[in-house]
Parts: sequence; structure tokens; C-alpha cells
Amino acid sequence: AVEITALVKNNTGRQISGLEVRGAMRDGQDSTLRERRVVVIPVRQTILEADEAINVRILLESIDKDSDRAHPVMEVTGIRFD
Repeated sequence: AVEITALVKNNTGRQISGLEVRGAMRDGQDSTLRERRVVVIPVRQTILEADEAINVRILLESIDKDSDRAHPVMEVTGIRFD
């Protein structure tokens, strides 16, 4: 398993009531080895206030230990404002 972490900060000036992120591991040829989408808000916390930050952790399982783990990627795939 591989854990990808990131600090997500709300710089929008508005409350965020929904946040989905995608974590992926890519190899040297930029092919995706494994990916996972996670709903962070409202599952982990109900709202992300303006200028507030949250640590996001995504666990990617079933990645071969001998595989080329060149590029971890985390990106926001969905956002909802109040």
C-alpha cells in the first residue's frame, strides 16, 4: 500500500461544504498504476471555512511492491460552496 498526503487550504474566501479529491500513483511512462477518489467534506468534517486547512490522506492498496512508483498525484475533482 502507498499513502499519499496533502495539505488542502481554502483560499477561496467562501465556505466549502463539499470536497472530493483523487489520489493516483503513476509510473515512469505516466500510466496510472492505481487511483482512488475520496469525499473529504462532508464525510471527515462538515465544512471547510475560508483560510482553513485540512490534511488529506489517501491510501492506495494493491500496488505491486516492485512497480515503478514515479509520480504520486493528488488533485481536487469536486467542490461545492455554501
